[in-house]
Amino acid sequence: MTKILMITCFCMLSMATGIKSQEGCCDPQLDALSGSTGYAIRGSGNRCEGIYKRNTGSHFEIVSILFQKLNYDLANETILKVSTPEYDSTSNDTIHIRAYSLRENPNNYYYRMDGYFVRDDILLWPVGDVLEPLELSDKMIGLFGWLGTYEDRLYIPLSVQQQSDSDPTADFSKILLKVRWSVGVEQVKWKIIGDDQQENDWMVIAESSLPPLRPVTIGIPSGPSGPVKIKVAVLRNGSWPSKTIELMRP
Repeated sequence: MTKILMITCFCMLSMATGIKSQEGCCDPQLDALSGSTGYAIRGSGNRCEGIYKRNTGSHFEIVSILFQKLNYDLANETILKVSTPEYDSTSNDTIHIRAYSLRENPNNYYYRMDGYFVRDDILLWPVGDVLEPLELSDKMIGLFGWLGTYEDRLYIPLSVQQQSDSDPTADFSKILLKVRWSVGVEQVKWKIIGDDQQENDWMVIAESSLPPLRPVTIGIPSGPSGPVKIKVAVLRNGSWPSKTIELMRP
């Protein structure tokens, strides 16, 4: 009881002092809606979840960085377990996670969940709190995690399983990085910077035009444990703008 109270008080302090979500639970910059499904503290206090009004978007978005496709059933009282594999780091690392809806409703309302857990622990995510009332299926949700501040992130691939799974063994052999753009693009390619690949070793994953907000999935194979940089480029209007993402291999 004391632990839950301390976490909840910390979240409330974060909201009152304007600390961003990576330092607490709730993001005070979101225009949260009222009501039972509005963006607010949930559970034991290490998770904020609900709907808010979104004002602006980004051309490039990370949809998810996972080891398995997100999979849950809205019809059951499902509780998801969010965790990470073992990796070399300090014992007090805090994993920050973010989930959000990939589709808006007609009033420009969006769903988001911000949470955190300590490495080697798990975060429990009840589907019935917000996802089920809003009818947000697993195909409509993006999810990723990171270490550090949001401005200087090292992405941590997540494993998400149902708490009731009889076989809890997770496959960490491949990282599924899913990205999208808010504008149409003509072609998408990617490469690993460093590792054993050269700068010109691009891999094309979309050879034809993609409409706005259409996600593409990059399968990052297993390799040396530690941080790795992924460069993603798109062809648009005759140029190749790119983004570099740094993530942790287990």
